[in-house]
Amino acid sequence: MIVGAGIFAVPGALAACVGSYAPLAFLACGVAIGAVAICFAEGGSRVPTSGGVYSVIEAAFGPLAGYVSGTLLLVCCVLACGAVAAALADVLASLFPPSLIGPVRVAVIVGVIGGIALVNIGGVVRGARLVSATTTLKLAPLAIFIVAGASAMHGSNFSLTVQPDAQGFGRALILAVFALVGMETSLCASGEVVQPNRTIPRALTIAVLSTTILYVAIQVIAQGILGSSLATSKAPLADAMAQIHPALRALMLAGTALSMFGWLGSDILGSPRQLFAFARDGLLPRVLGRLHPRSHAPYIAILC
Repeated sequence: MIVGAGIFAVPGALAACVGSYAPLAFLACGVAIGAVAICFAEGGSRVPTSGGVYSVIEAAFGPLAGYVSGTLLLVCCVLACGAVAAALADVLASLFPPSLIGPVRVAVIVGVIGGIALVNIGGVVRGARLVSATTTLKLAPLAIFIVAGASAMHGSNFSLTVQPDAQGFGRALILAVFALVGMETSLCASGEVVQPNRTIPRALTIAVLSTTILYVAIQVIAQGILGSSLATSKAPLADAMAQIHPALRALMLAGTALSMFGWLGSDILGSPRQLFAFARDGLLPRVLGRLHPRSHAPYIAILC
């Protein structure tokens, strides 16, 4: 869930804020997010029920705090799901003639969200397998970026003469947080995970550590290839690969679309479990808490 489409664009915005010091923003943010991940790991292992942040906070601080936090997170996830689906539709629709862009966008949004929902109705295992498969596929372009870009860097592109101010570094940290968040969704299906007291802490630790290292490497390589032009690039990874070979630019753009699809898979896997938890506790209509007779997935909540 953590590695999303943001990493294909954030390096440019980070460079605009702090220049060559951008990798430090990812490192600082990784430490901060790691501390939060420890809290999530502790909560997920002690409250092994579906519902995510809502269930953990409800158990620790009471129903009101749990409901408020869960509602805020759910609203964010729903709005983000729509935005990412629309962005994915824009990317794919751009491949068609202008007269077909509208129908293609609608077909992509309905088809992608509906297809992922059907997979998740089949159970948390199928949903998790879809996320794992897309994660593997979307990491491939990033791995190619690191391997191909490592030999194309120029030392002269790293300039540390201009010191970033506190305001610029603060903006960089916010951008880095945006790129690194997403681990909280893993708690949403805790009640359907085998040995959650071991699986969740281990998964969160590996995810945060590996993602931080990956993002630092990507930022360094992008800076080493593009130099000062990184700060003005809207598609920094694609622009960096274009310096090596045009086909690699197309690969990065495909990776962006694939990352959006993977993010949607993770969101649709986790967010409906919050609706299920609300219904289970009587905060929403009980119908949202119905489980599929075979897969035991909250199929009504998923369809909603």
